[in-house]
Amino acid sequence: MSDFSSLPRFTETAKRRREVQDDATVLVSTTGRDDASDAWEHVLPSRQEGPLMHAAWPSLLILTHIKAGWVPDDITAFKNRLTEIIREFSRQADATGCPAESIACARYLLCTALDEAVVLTAWGQGGVWSERSLLSLFHNQTWGGDASFRIVDYAQDNKLRDVLAIAFEILVLGFQGRLRTEKDGTEKADLLAEKLFHVLYDDRGEGARSFAPKALSAGKPQRMMRLPAVKTVGLICLVLLLVAMVGRGLQLAQRDAQMRGDLDSLNHVLLNEAQP
Repeated sequence: MSDFSSLPRFTETAKRRREVQDDATVLVSTTGRDDASDAWEHVLPSRQEGPLMHAAWPSLLILTHIKAGWVPDDITAFKNRLTEIIREFSRQADATGCPAESIACARYLLCTALDEAVVLTAWGQGGVWSERSLLSLFHNQTWGGDASFRIVDYAQDNKLRDVLAIAFEILVLGFQGRLRTEKDGTEKADLLAEKLFHVLYDDRGEGARSFAPKALSAGKPQRMMRLPAVKTVGLICLVLLLVAMVGRGLQLAQRDAQMRGDLDSLNHVLLNEAQP
């Protein structure tokens, strides 16, 4: 199990510190953050990502930990910590002037993605999470796998860029919602993430500071890599096996010819020695 202390902790006093990003020194708000936590070694979002993304970054870091296989020693304590992080997100976003609508939409997405990530783990099934999820705590709903995509549509229609940026992050971290039970759901989620990437970053001429794979966060976005079909894998393996067999056969034939030549030479020598 991972050390629980590696997760972000909040302190009572607000702090600000300087971060060097893109060859420029900027002030980054660290309100209520414990900088001693190892979890904060991940690069911070640049200022251009907006205050909503800055506020959401701790929640996204936790989501990354869960997806990477982190296991809490105390699930109840972890849930309490995560609840505090979500509350701090709302406070910090509000304090930096984010619209209440954007805060609510982003919080809904974060709660839904975190709930999904937890219940997909062995330690998150049943127990404290089934009794009351983050979504039920903050939005009084039990499942947001469908409404999350309606929020994404709403954010696109109303140009809520900060909300779309958070939606993009949870998608590249594996959130699927209702798509998880649909045919080709993974591909649909990948395509939506790719679409959001173009909407968000095509006009910047640069990649975003993101949890996204390098293929997406590079200057020229590419289609996310998908696992090939089982039949394709089988065909590739068969071709490789045939190539290996042919190569091995040629190698054995070459060795056989060499051995025959050596035996013929040896027989010739023995015959000459046997003659008086």
